[in-house]
Formats: sequence, structure tokens, C-alpha cells
Amino acid sequence: MNNIIVVPKTAADIGDQHWLDDQIVQIENGIEAVLDIALNWTENRNLSRLHPGVSAQDYILAHVKHPLGRGVVVPLLEASNWSNRQIAEVAGVSHPTVGKVRAELEKTYQLEPAAETLGADGKLRPARVVREVTAEVVEPTEATEPAAAPLWDALLKIIADIEALPDADAIVATVPAKRQASTARKLRHVGTTLGGIAWKLERLTRPTPEEERARREAEEAARPEKAQRELEAAQRDLERQIKASAKVPGRDQRDTAEIYRARRRVEQAEDQVIALARMAEDRARHEARREQDRAKPPEATDSAA
Repeated sequence: MNNIIVVPKTAADIGDQHWLDDQIVQIENGIEAVLDIALNWTENRNLSRLHPGVSAQDYILAHVKHPLGRGVVVPLLEASNWSNRQIAEVAGVSHPTVGKVRAELEKTYQLEPAAETLGADGKLRPARVVREVTAEVVEPTEATEPAAAPLWDALLKIIADIEALPDADAIVATVPAKRQASTARKLRHVGTTLGGIAWKLERLTRPTPEEERARREAEEAARPEKAQRELEAAQRDLERQIKASAKVPGRDQRDTAEIYRARRRVEQAEDQVIALARMAEDRARHEARREQDRAKPPEATDSAA
């Protein structure tokens, strides 16, 4: 391993090296720092410029001094374009083991097949097709559900087959007359089954009432700021129109259509800002009254009555 140390020269180099040093320290607390280094070694921050000739996994191992364990295999497969050998060296397992895990994740559609992988030399190479091998296997995680894969494969095949069908008239023309009624019943049954699956999937992906309420509240809270930005943009546009009109000899600034429309946009934006401010004041007063009502002691009942 060529552990080349390059002394940072620019402010950006110094800042990136400090960031890298912090991530090395954070590795002791979790694998997120490893993922951050992986994602920033040849892309984003391009940390490899600070240590040319040194791969990301070599740099990590040189500073951490021990393999990081099997727990980093799946996250690195999901979050980086590292080759199996790079991941194996950092994790301290054999590269066939990483290949086995990659193949299993791709088979169960938990991982997109990589078109290219990044080697230890910093070069991208076309990803190889991973053959079935007998090797040490990473302990299964909650995300790995091989038992459900056949059903998922079957559902995908059904969807693909249905999408490949021609139009309805062409299909109906091929159904024998004696089988039309029974085929219609079967199709309705299949349609009900597929519709039920779709309905349940939609319910799983639908936000909960609490999430939906939080989303609405966040949108409502962001409206005044958005309206203010729109007002400022309209004002800048009006200023540009006025300056552009002033450069044309004999042109009355007040009568140009562009300036009129720009002024109208400013007025509308101002009205929106004012309306939102009033709504906020009304809500604040309403909440204050509610708090006062909650703080009031319950009225005493008339015992004589």
C-alpha cells in the first residue's frame, strides 16, 4: 500500500483534510463515516486528490488499523460503487463473500445491479456477473427476505406479461366462444386480486395522519417565507423592466406593457404577504384565547339549584 501523504496547500484542501480526519475519528462510533468517505473519495469532495495513488479502503485501513467487520458489507454495497475486493478488505471478509451478498441482494431486488465498480487503483471497470459460489456468508439482516423473493418474482412477471398484451379487441378475438364466460369470470377474479394487492401497497406507502398533519403544518409555516421571496423576485423584475425601458429614447416608462405587468405582479405579491401576515395574527389571537379558556377554572355550580 502506497501511503502517500500530500500536504494540503489551498484553503479547500485544508478544509477537506480536516473533514477527512474527523470522519476517521467518527468511524469508531459507526459505519456512517465509512460511507461518507466512500461517497466523497472520487466524487463530490474528490478526496483522492489529497492522497493520489491511495485508494479509499487503503486510507481507512491505514488509519483505523483493524477491519470494520461484516456489518459494513451491505451498507457499502448500497451506498458506494466500490468493488467486491475493496469492500472485503475494509470489512475483513473474503471477496467471494461480498460477491455472494451482492448477488443475493440483486436477486431479491434490494440492490440495483452496478454497471461499473471502482477498483483499488481508482479506475472504473464494468461490473462482472457474479456466479454462484460457496463461501462464507454474512449473517442475514432484517432487510433480507429470500423466502418472499419467489412471490415477488412471480408478481413482476405477471405485470410484465400484462403490459406486453395487445389491445382488448385482439385478445377477445382469440378466446373460443365456449370459453368466453369462464374466461371473463377468471379475469374478474384476477382483477380483484391484483386490485387488492394495489390497494394494500398504496396503504403501506400512504402517509399516516400524523405525517400528513405535519406536512400540512410545514407547508403552512413555509408560505409566508415563500410569499416574501416571490415579492422580492417581482420587485427585482420591475426594477429590470424600468432600467431596460429607460435605455430606449422617447419611451414613456409608465406606459410600457412590460412595466405595467411587472407592477401588477408586485402588487399581487404584496397583497399575498399582507394576507398571510393577517392570517398569522388571527391564528395567534385564536390560540391565545384558547389558552386563556383552558386556564380558566370551571364555573362553580349553583348548589341551591
